[in-house]
Amino acid sequence: MCLSRSEYLFGLPTARVKCIDFHESNQLLLAALFSGTAIVVDTLAGNIVKSYTVHEGSALRTCRWIHKTGNFVVGGDRSSLVFYSFGKNKLLNTVENAAVGPVRSIAVHPSENLILSCGDDKLVKLWDISNEKCKLVRVFSAHSKLVIDVKWSLREPTNFASCSYDGTVIFWETSSTTPMFTLKVCSLCVNCISFASVREKSQFAASTDDHNIYIVDIQSRSVVTKLEEHENNVSRVELHPTRPILISVSEDSKAIAWSSSTYKKENTILSNYKRMWSLAFSNNLPFFAIGCDDGLSVYKFTMDGIPMSLDSSGKIIVSHTSEIVTANLKELQNLSDNSELQLVYKDALTTDFQPEYMKHSPNGKFVYICGSGEYVIYSTLGFRNKAYGNGKMVAWSSNSTDFAVLTENGDVEIHLGNDEPKLIKNSYATNIFGGYLLGIQNSSSLTFYDWKSNEIIRKIEIEAEDVIWDGQRKIAIRTKDTIFVLSFNSDYSLLESEQTGYSDSFSILFTYETASTSICFANGVLLFTNETFLYRCVLGIYTVHSKMLKQNKILGYLQKENVLIVSDHLGNLTSICLPLSLLDFELLVSDNLIEEATEKADSIPDNFRAKEARVMRQIGQRKLALSVANDKQSRFDIAVELNDLTEANNNASDETQYKKVARMALEQGNYEIAVESLKNCHDYSTLLLLYKGRGDADGVRELIDLSSSKGQLNVAFTCAMLINDKRRAVEILIQSKLYAEATLLARSAVPEMVNECFKLWKENAINQKVADSLADPQEYPNLFE
Repeated sequence: MCLSRSEYLFGLPTARVKCIDFHESNQLLLAALFSGTAIVVDTLAGNIVKSYTVHEGSALRTCRWIHKTGNFVVGGDRSSLVFYSFGKNKLLNTVENAAVGPVRSIAVHPSENLILSCGDDKLVKLWDISNEKCKLVRVFSAHSKLVIDVKWSLREPTNFASCSYDGTVIFWETSSTTPMFTLKVCSLCVNCISFASVREKSQFAASTDDHNIYIVDIQSRSVVTKLEEHENNVSRVELHPTRPILISVSEDSKAIAWSSSTYKKENTILSNYKRMWSLAFSNNLPFFAIGCDDGLSVYKFTMDGIPMSLDSSGKIIVSHTSEIVTANLKELQNLSDNSELQLVYKDALTTDFQPEYMKHSPNGKFVYICGSGEYVIYSTLGFRNKAYGNGKMVAWSSNSTDFAVLTENGDVEIHLGNDEPKLIKNSYATNIFGGYLLGIQNSSSLTFYDWKSNEIIRKIEIEAEDVIWDGQRKIAIRTKDTIFVLSFNSDYSLLESEQTGYSDSFSILFTYETASTSICFANGVLLFTNETFLYRCVLGIYTVHSKMLKQNKILGYLQKENVLIVSDHLGNLTSICLPLSLLDFELLVSDNLIEEATEKADSIPDNFRAKEARVMRQIGQRKLALSVANDKQSRFDIAVELNDLTEANNNASDETQYKKVARMALEQGNYEIAVESLKNCHDYSTLLLLYKGRGDADGVRELIDLSSSKGQLNVAFTCAMLINDKRRAVEILIQSKLYAEATLLARSAVPEMVNECFKLWKENAINQKVADSLADPQEYPNLFE
C-alpha cells in the first residue's frame, strides 16, 4: 500500500535509544539514551540541537514532551522524574523516588496538567504538574509484576491503560484506584500498548515478548487477531493516528508496517543499528523515527497526507480508512486567513479496499478512488458506481468523461466514453497525469499523448512529480527541485520522430529553480508550496504569499470565497486568504494587458497592495506598481524610479525624500516644486542660490526668517546682505554671538547700533585684558576719526 511506503532520511549513531517522542507542533524529536543522556534532534536538519546529561552512566528509559509548556520530562534507572525547559535550556524540577526501581514509561495528558508514570514497583502513579511542580495525586496498584507501559485513552480523557510483565492490560479511571477491567493478552510480557485513533474502532494494539502483536477489541474484550512475523521480542507497536497502518519494531532488528484494515504485512524496514527498541510518529510532519541499539533513524512516508479531494464548489471527499466521508466548505461562514477548518463530515460510502488516491473530475461530477490495485469511479451525486477495474492510478481528461488507468504491469488503458479501452503497451509507466493531453511518466521521461489518437505529441526527458494544466494552452511540470511552465501549441506540425513527437508543440515560458511540495493554477496564476511558505508566480518571479503554520499541500481554490485550501499530512484543512481580484490583476499582467490591469488595480484589497507593488517593481512594471501601491513610502520610491515629479512631491514625507524631489524638480526646471521642496527639507543654502539666480528679492527676504528659525545663520546673514538690510545683518551677527563682527558692521553701516554691539562684545569677551583694552566709540570718538 502506498500509504505505508517510506524512505530513509537520516540516521544518528548514539547509545541505545530506549524511548523517542516527536514534538506536537514542530520537527523536534526527543530521545532518551541508555547512557543517561537526553538529546533533541532537528529532523529537518538531521542533527542534534541540544544534549542533556541527566544521569551519567545510568540508563534513561522514557521521555515525553509536555506540549502545553514546551518542556519535557525524562525517567530511568535512578527512579526519578526530571523536568527540563527546552526553550530556556535549564533544569526545572527533579522528583526523587518517583518509583522503587526504574521508571519505565511516562504518559502526558493531551490537555490537562497531568502525567502518568509506571515502573518496576508494579505501580502506576498519577502526577499533577501545574506551575512547573510535580505533586503525586494517586497510586494505582493491581499488576503482579513490573509495569512496562502506560497510555492515556484517546476516547475518554479520564481513562488510561497499563501493561505489564504479567501479560495483562488493565484499564483505569483517574478518580478510582480500582481497575475498570483487566485483559489477559498473553502469557509473557506485554511491552507496549497503542490505542486506535478516535475515528477508528475501539481497539488497541499490544506488542509482546512472544514475538507477536495482538489487536484487541475493547468493547468485546477479546483478541481480534494476532500478527506473526517477528522472530524476537516485539519492543513497541504504534497505530498511526490517520493512516490505516501500524508499525511494530523488534529485537530482531526489523520494523514491519501492517495494514490496520486487513492486518496484512505491507513493508519491512531493516536497520544497521541492530536491535530496535522505540518508535514514534510525528503529528506535524509525515515522519516517523526508530530507536535502536546503536542509534536512531528517521523516515518519511513517501505519500504525504491522507487521500482527499476538493472540487471547485467546495465539496470535499476524504478517506477515513475504508470509510469515505464528505463535507461542504461553503457551509462554513467567514473563512479567515490561516485558520484551521472545523468540518462536520457525513458518511458517504464504504469501499472494499483501502483508498490511496482520489480526485474529482474537472467538472466535479465524478470522483475516482483507487487503492490496493483497484479503482472505482463514482458520481458525486449519490455516489453511484460509474466504472471500476484493476489499476494502480487514474488520470482524468480535461473533458471529465475520458480517463486513463495505470495497470500493475506499467501499461496504460485509455477509456473514451463507452468505447472499448485502448492500451498503450510497453510504456513502463510509473505515474500518469491527466489534462488536455495524457502524460505518462516512466523512469526517465515524460511523454504526452493525444487522448483519442494515442499519438505521441512530445517526449520530454524529465522526472515529473506532478503535471497540471491551465486550460489548453499552459502547463506546469513539477520536479524534485524545479517547476517548469510551458505553453502548448495546438497547431504543432514539426514532427521530430514518432518516438519523440513534435518539436514545436511545447515551449518553455518560465523556469522556477526551487524545491516544492505541491502546485496549483488558481484563476490562471501558478501557486506552489514548500515546507514553510505558499508562493505566487508572476512572469518568472515567485513571491511569498503566506507563511504556513504547518507543512501543507494545496488542495484547491474556492473563487467565491477568495480562499485557498491546504491540508497537512493528518488531513487537517487550513484556509488561506487569496483574493480573486488579486489573481485577476496578475493574470492580466501575465497576458500583457496593462491597461486592463491598471483599471483592475483599485479592486485589490488594501492589505495586499504594498506587497503586490513590490512584485510589479520586480518584474519591471513600475507604472502598475504605482497604481497598486497604497502607502506613501512605496508610492514615493516608485515615483522617483519613474521620474514622476508630481507623484513624488505628493508622497514625500521627510527631509531626505524632499531633497530627492527638489533635485528632480531642478533637473526638470520646475521652479515652484523646487522651491516648495527645498523649504520642506530646509535646504536653504540651495534655495538661496535659486533665488539669487532668478533675482527673486522677495524670496531672499522671506528666506531670512526661515533660515534664522532653523539656525542656518550663515544663510540668513548672506540674504540680509544681498538685499542690503544691514540692520538685519547686524542682528543676525548678534544672534550668532559674533559680537566683534556685529560691532564693526554697525560702526560702518548702522551707527545707531554701535553702542549696543560694543557692550555685548565687551561683556562676552573671553579675555578680560582684551575687554579692558577695547575703546568705546562714544567715549573716545577721537580714536575713530
